[in-house]
Amino acid sequence: MKTKFIFSILLALLLALSGCSTKKENQFEEDQEGITTPHGEIDPTSVKEREDDHRIAYTTKDGKHWTTDFKLNADGKRVWEQPKPDRGF
Repeated sequence: MKTKFIFSILLALLLALSGCSTKKENQFEEDQEGITTPHGEIDPTSVKEREDDHRIAYTTKDGKHWTTDFKLNADGKRVWEQPKPDRGF
């Protein structure tokens, strides 16, 4: 039992340090999959959660950088805000 617990902690730490996608990144990719936004097509390989403010930053295929975040509505669904131009990353 103790070995499983230690293994779980080590695995969680390893995944956190390996650069795996965050939950927020996965939610953005899930919600935006197959959508072309008014400002361009999202490059799915560019989606990252910024460390400083935890907003989602991404690049469109035309090379422009954007940032967005979401709030939960009364039904518990994610509502993404209008993307804002970003400084890049």
